[in-house]
Amino acid sequence: MSETRNRSFKIDLVTYISGLLLLTVLIIIFYTYKKNSENTISLSKDLVNNVVHHALEKTNNYFKPAIELTQVTTSLLENEEIQLPNSKMLENHLIEILKIHPQINMYYVGNEKGNFIMAYRSRNGSITSQIINRTADKPYVEMKFRDSEMNIIETKRSEKIDFDPRGRPWYKGAEKNKKVFWTGIYPFFTSDLEDTTTSIISNNSETKFGLTISSPIYKNENEIWGVVGGDISINQLSQFLGTLKIGSNGKAFISNNANHLIAYPNLKYKSKNESDIMEINLIPDEWIKAGIQHYTTRSSEDFNFKYNSLEYIGKKINFPVDFGNNWFLVVMVPIDDFIGEIKNTHKFNLITSLVMLGIAIFLAAWMSKRFSRPIELLTLEMNKIRDFKLDEAEVVESPIKEIQQMSTALNSMRNGLKAFNKYVPATLVRQLIKSGHEVKLGGVEKNLTLFFSDIKDFTSISEKIAPMSLMLELSDYFDKIANIINDHQGTVDKYIGDAVMAFWGAPIELVDHAYKGCLSALLCQKKINIINDVRISEGKEPFKTRIGLHTGNVVVGNIGSHDRFNYTVLGDGVNLASRLEGLNKLYNTEIIVSMGTQKAVFDKFIFRPLDIIAVKGKSEGVKLFELIGTNEDVSQETKDFVLIYNEGFEFYLNREFEQARIKFEVCLNSKFDDIPTKKLLERCIGYIKSPPEKSWSGITRLDIKY
Repeated sequence: MSETRNRSFKIDLVTYISGLLLLTVLIIIFYTYKKNSENTISLSKDLVNNVVHHALEKTNNYFKPAIELTQVTTSLLENEEIQLPNSKMLENHLIEILKIHPQINMYYVGNEKGNFIMAYRSRNGSITSQIINRTADKPYVEMKFRDSEMNIIETKRSEKIDFDPRGRPWYKGAEKNKKVFWTGIYPFFTSDLEDTTTSIISNNSETKFGLTISSPIYKNENEIWGVVGGDISINQLSQFLGTLKIGSNGKAFISNNANHLIAYPNLKYKSKNESDIMEINLIPDEWIKAGIQHYTTRSSEDFNFKYNSLEYIGKKINFPVDFGNNWFLVVMVPIDDFIGEIKNTHKFNLITSLVMLGIAIFLAAWMSKRFSRPIELLTLEMNKIRDFKLDEAEVVESPIKEIQQMSTALNSMRNGLKAFNKYVPATLVRQLIKSGHEVKLGGVEKNLTLFFSDIKDFTSISEKIAPMSLMLELSDYFDKIANIINDHQGTVDKYIGDAVMAFWGAPIELVDHAYKGCLSALLCQKKINIINDVRISEGKEPFKTRIGLHTGNVVVGNIGSHDRFNYTVLGDGVNLASRLEGLNKLYNTEIIVSMGTQKAVFDKFIFRPLDIIAVKGKSEGVKLFELIGTNEDVSQETKDFVLIYNEGFEFYLNREFEQARIKFEVCLNSKFDDIPTKKLLERCIGYIKSPPEKSWSGITRLDIKY
């Protein structure tokens, strides 16, 4: 009966899965195909509409400054008494407009007397100005050439004048219409100003095409005094069209109602024949030509066409009526630029769905029994984790590799959450997880290097700083120290007021923990010196820091209650490291280490012995060393000083006080304010006068706690 149930469950599961998959896939395929077919063209049209209006807006914005500037200049000339053409203010005004608006190639003013002033952008980017004065005793044309810094480098004048603004289309159009006027495309009566000094055009130069916006200038209500105009080159307009982003391969160009080409992206017209500029055959893209032939036979703004088996979509839209040139902007783009990925995705989804349907039906029977039970158990375990019931764990075993990996990952995640639930420092938790040990109360004895630091006179410093500011400054200070310790595989145990406690060698084993501890201490002092330089420059008290290091056996582990505990160290070595930090006060030093630390790294750093101290409550003495620096960083002068000092200290311990005195006096000659040397010298002088007892071993007993 049981087997029948199992078989029925498997058959039912396979049947349900297969039927559901088949029904779902067929519905999705049908619906997706139907909707995609309906929406692709609609979507592409919407996208093209957005692109076209955006392109038209950018094109209008390209022309807009020219319209506004002619109105500004017209207003300026109508309201100011400006003599044409010799007006420095007007000349500077024209030049500034060219500097600010790169789309304007020339900007100029001509009046009813034939006088003319113009600013022109040369091919090298400099600005040349030209003045035609017909009202002078001897009419002349004057050219002013400038460098890139707008300094006049050459001025040329000629009495030969072959240009009259009054006969140009822009002047006649503005004069006739009595308002802002746009010319059609026409050949500019200008070329290389660098190549001529007698006219605005060289007869051998290449004809340049463009259009001009002009505006009449009235001095009286009905009397036109002159015309202001600005030229926009068709080549520049074509370059601008080339900057418009139309999908990946689309193009935007300008044509007119006679289907003549006005401007095409990055197409430069070079011709002496005025009619060539209007020819469609100048377009290099055959698919664009095919699109033009298509839309010229239709009245709709939107159009679709095919070329070489590829489908294209396009739109043409008129320029604003006030532009006055019957231009329109045409955008054409391969439809795949917009919906190519959608079509590919649809095909891929269709093929994938059919393939997966066949595979799913084939594997459903095999998968159902093999996967169902372990997956159900994993689901239950995930629900426990979701509810944060981390202690109610059941290990899920499965012969399937992926399911077993999920089970292993689930258990690792559970242990990780346990660790995060009990520890605050994230870096410490990561290290503990990496070590692979379960987090529980207790500890082990290990040889570690312990670190204590403290800020000198912190109490008096804190009295001068607002609590919130003090917290922020101290946090920044702690951050710098903690970063150095973490970078050198140390563990920051805790912050005690202004003090930092850290250690090396746990939870990750470190063979060179003493080396990393000493190096970190030196780097901390180096970083703190930088901090203090900034603080002093800001008028703040420096955070002068004292550090104590000890290497020895301590107990390291999890200390606390079952609900919350700390990963920390305990033992006499911890107290000693703290005392060493405090003894810096006595010797005016920055880093004091124990003999345990010095012995471990004596060949990598420069040390000097300070004293043998028996702290309060201890009978045995501890030999103290000052950590000066690495072998590479310490200067030869300091090394020589330490050598003489060490010799003196050996004489001192051997009760050869006179020899020791001589060595210490030599040290003071080069370092007169060295406190350890002064202390030892004073003792030597005292012992020379009154020798110590025979049991004397060099130990100094301290009655107070530092």
